[in-house]
Amino acid sequence: YQDPEYDPIPSFMLTNELEELPTVWEPFWHTEVGLILALGIPTLFFIIFGFLMFQARLAGAFVAIMTLAMLGAWYNMAYDMQPFTAGFNGISPPSSFQAFGVDVDPYSSMIYWVALGVLAALTLGTKALLASKFGTIIQAIRDDPERARFLGYNVAFYQVTVFTISGLIAAIAGIVWVMIVQYVSPTSLEIFFSITMVIWAAVGGRLSLFGAIFGAIFITMLPIALDFILRGVGGAVFGWDDAAASAIMPQWNLIMFGGLIMFFLVVEPDGLAKMWRNFTDYFRVWPFPYV
Repeated sequence: YQDPEYDPIPSFMLTNELEELPTVWEPFWHTEVGLILALGIPTLFFIIFGFLMFQARLAGAFVAIMTLAMLGAWYNMAYDMQPFTAGFNGISPPSSFQAFGVDVDPYSSMIYWVALGVLAALTLGTKALLASKFGTIIQAIRDDPERARFLGYNVAFYQVTVFTISGLIAAIAGIVWVMIVQYVSPTSLEIFFSITMVIWAAVGGRLSLFGAIFGAIFITMLPIALDFILRGVGGAVFGWDDAAASAIMPQWNLIMFGGLIMFFLVVEPDGLAKMWRNFTDYFRVWPFPYV
C-alpha cells in the first residue's frame, strides 16, 4: 500500500528512474479529489473536443473518424509515457475503493449492487432527460439537423451538450469498471472496446436506452451459451472433448458476431428492442409504455 510519507513512489516509477512522485500524481493521494478529477477532466475534454467538431458542422462518419483518431492519440500517449503510466503493464490500485467512509470490496456482492445502482441511476436519468423538452429537441436534431437549424435551434450547442453528457457517463462507467477489475492500462483505450460498444447498441437497438443495455447483456452472454452448446452438442454428436471445443471456439465466435452484425444491419436495423416490441404487440403481453 502506497503511503505519502514512507512509500510515496510506486515501483514502476522507481524502475523508470523517477526519484520523486510527479506533481500530476499528487492530488490522487486523496480518493475524493481523484474522483472529482476522474469525472471533471474527461467532461472538460469532451466540451472542448465537441465544440471543435460540432462548430465545424462535422457529422456522421466524420465524427466517428475524429473520435477514433483522438482515441488512438490518447492510447499512444498513455503507452509511450511509461514512467508516468507504467506503459503496457498498466496500474493496479494499491487497495480496494475507499471514499466517503465507504469501502467497496471488488470480490464481494457489494460491487454488483454498486454497478447495478449506477446503471439504474444513469439509465433513469437519461430517460428523464429524453422525456423533457431538451430531449425532444435533440431527437429532432438526430432525425434532421438541418430542419432543426432552420427552425432556429442552435444545433451545435445541443450536439456539444449531448456529447459532453456522454463523456460524463463514460467517465462514471470507467470508474466503476476500474473498481471491479482493479486494473487499468493503455489496452483499455484500444479501438476494440469502442467497436464492441457500437455492436451492443446495434444489436440492442440504437433508438432504445434499454435496448442497448439488453444488447450488451446479450452479446456478453452469447459466447458462454455458444461454449455450452459446443461442448454439449459437439461432445454428444461429434465426440469432441473440452480441448477440441476450446480450439474451435474462437472461429465460431467470429462467425457468430459477423452473422449477428449482418442480421441486425440488413434484416432488423432497430435491433432487439424492435423485435421485442413486435412480439409484445402481436401477443399483447406488455402493458407498460415502451422504453
